[in-house]
Amino acid sequence: MDNLGRQLIIEAWGCNAEINEPDAVRRVIIQAVDAIGATLLELSVRKFHPRGVTGFAVLAESHLSVHSWPEHSYLTADVFTCGHTTKLNAAIAVFKQSFEPEHMEAFELLRGITPGCDRDRLVQLQLHEIVTAEQPNSLRSQITENLLEGGEVSR
Repeated sequence: MDNLGRQLIIEAWGCNAEINEPDAVRRVIIQAVDAIGATLLELSVRKFHPRGVTGFAVLAESHLSVHSWPEHSYLTADVFTCGHTTKLNAAIAVFKQSFEPEHMEAFELLRGITPGCDRDRLVQLQLHEIVTAEQPNSLRSQITENLLEGGEVSR
């Protein structure tokens, strides 16, 4: 085993009003946990005034957190799991379907990379960009394509 876990970070802009509803955030967290194949141990969801919702799920495999900024129609989620038994990318579709963002990006990081392993093979920022019609050739898409083809990022 070359790494101990994976972390998926979801960024969503132009979300619907459900991101300010604690019951909706709770439902989506439960659906996302189920979709990735994780085990939910505890769940806490809090509404802030005048706006915003934060949800945190303790998983047997680690955690899932959600934070919303309704005044910006923005939501972020962080899914971290230990081991290699979960399907993190399945959470992307759950968040997309429920909150209907105009633009969404997801970044996957390998965590706990074993010292001395072949980092060139393992250290990859996996970018899953859900491209909107307005941005078919974004800079991030170009960088990701270059990285996945074995190239380097020029600065």
